[in-house]
Amino acid sequence: MAASGIKRAWTGIGFGILAAAAALAAPGQIGSMAGDWTGLKDLSGKTYDLKAYQGKVLLIMTVQWNCGGCNANAPRVGEIAKKFAGKNFQAFGPDINHGTLEQLKTFEKNLKKTATDVDFPLLMGIPDSQIVNTSLGTKWSRYDALRDVFFIVDHTGKISGRVDGNRGNTMGEDNYKKVETAIAAALAAIPTTAILAGGNADLCLRACKRGGQYQFDLTSGRAFDGDVALRILDSQGRLVRTVQWNPAMAESRQALWDGRDSRGRNVAWGSYFLNATGAGSSATVLLSWLP
Repeated sequence: MAASGIKRAWTGIGFGILAAAAALAAPGQIGSMAGDWTGLKDLSGKTYDLKAYQGKVLLIMTVQWNCGGCNANAPRVGEIAKKFAGKNFQAFGPDINHGTLEQLKTFEKNLKKTATDVDFPLLMGIPDSQIVNTSLGTKWSRYDALRDVFFIVDHTGKISGRVDGNRGNTMGEDNYKKVETAIAAALAAIPTTAILAGGNADLCLRACKRGGQYQFDLTSGRAFDGDVALRILDSQGRLVRTVQWNPAMAESRQALWDGRDSRGRNVAWGSYFLNATGAGSSATVLLSWLP
């Protein structure tokens, strides 16, 4: 399935199922759907809609321009956002205290103190009707209940991580690491695809982190013959393990990797590669094995 096909599938039936399940979680807590926004503007006047970022991982820092904790954490959070910058990640700082343009420009300078070119829009214009004490569910919360909080929103639109600030001070390296780990885990959960073109069929390889293991799917629009070998490689290209397919079906095959090497030992946290060779071609996708 091409990337556009994955996006269409996400915006269809799957979105409704995920939204219904997330509705069971308390607003603003892990597992609930992130609050929406439409037509918020950054400091340059550019307009943002949250729905335009479905499929990406978001870091959302709730901002009060004169909050001690927000200002204390801003430079370090800017560095974190720059570290993960890429096509599947975006950081935002919604202003929940109606700061003026000049006040938010001052905060932005602090945010970019060390990460000068980080893409981290501060968003203005949240209506008063949405600044109510309902946390980050369908609406944003009052600043006095929810300033200086860091939310990680996964590619399905759910809150997959939350770290609360220290109200006046930096929240410390341990909590910064929690933010980084949550972002990395959410990025690892985004399905990765690669196309193997060869023989009589175009084969699509898809890797997706599910719980404590990776699931690999090989699909085609028609039945295909021949073998496609799967190998897990470390960052140096060395073989970690050969992965076996489950019993093959006519048009699809599936395999699982539980994070163990060929001797059954748990691999170290880090980046690995899935290499698929067959059908007259080869493809490799990046895997992230994290706590």
